Amino acid sequence: MTSGLFQAQTENLRAGQHSRPSNELIQPQHTPPCDRATQFGPIDADPRDLFVIDADELQQYGQWTKSKARMIRRDAPKDEILIFVHGYCGLPHSTRSGCAVVHRPTSRPYNASDGHLLAFCLESCGPTGELHPASEERAHLRAAIAALEHADLADEGWLRVTVASCSFTLVNGITNKITDWQQQGWRHVISGEPVENRDMWERLLALVNKYASEGVEVRFWLVGKHLNKGARKEAKKVSKTGKTRKAYTTRSANGSR
Repeated sequence: MTSGLFQAQTENLRAGQHSRPSNELIQPQHTPPCDRATQFGPIDADPRDLFVIDADELQQYGQWTKSKARMIRRDAPKDEILIFVHGYCGLPHSTRSGCAVVHRPTSRPYNASDGHLLAFCLESCGPTGELHPASEERAHLRAAIAALEHADLADEGWLRVTVASCSFTLVNGITNKITDWQQQGWRHVISGEPVENRDMWERLLALVNKYASEGVEVRFWLVGKHLNKGARKEAKKVSKTGKTRKAYTTRSANGSR
């Protein structure tokens, strides 16, 4: 795991133990592959207490935020950002699921077309090109993947990216269970059954490792449903109004649905 390295580097930098200027980011280092992502908490904390969620409030943090316009950490505005994700599948055997990523501060009153949102229907094929039935778990995983694919967050200069979700399966899976799954040949420890949606889990872990190799720690935060209203609303909406594509498509911040 790389969380200790990131924490130590960041604390030393803030404490002035490095000779580099305070506005210079720590250079990426070669790190061993991660077997899981870092978990962030606590679940009962309000994201607004830790991160700047509103676009209007973001303006007071200086000119540098205008080109990035991210939901920044209040006590480390140049280091860490927050991204909300959600997946929705209306029925157990539904053929259409919705995925939503809220990656930029939202305006007040809420406006879904102000450029902060990425929403689309879950593709029929996964990242390996194989067909898979739609499910809520796949939708949650796909939204988390899109959160890390939609832009080059390392190139933007962030040291940490926190992905917030109200899916226990997603957060517990990528920060805990995925270690055992890999050791057991992608099978559940107790039942011995194959892990469902392995293609999505492997893609998500690959992105966590990609960012780790570039000096960016990816963390996952389990939040209450009432704290993830924007992403939940848009995932449900797009599942009813969006168009399902067959081929897996890497999403960008400029495209949705």
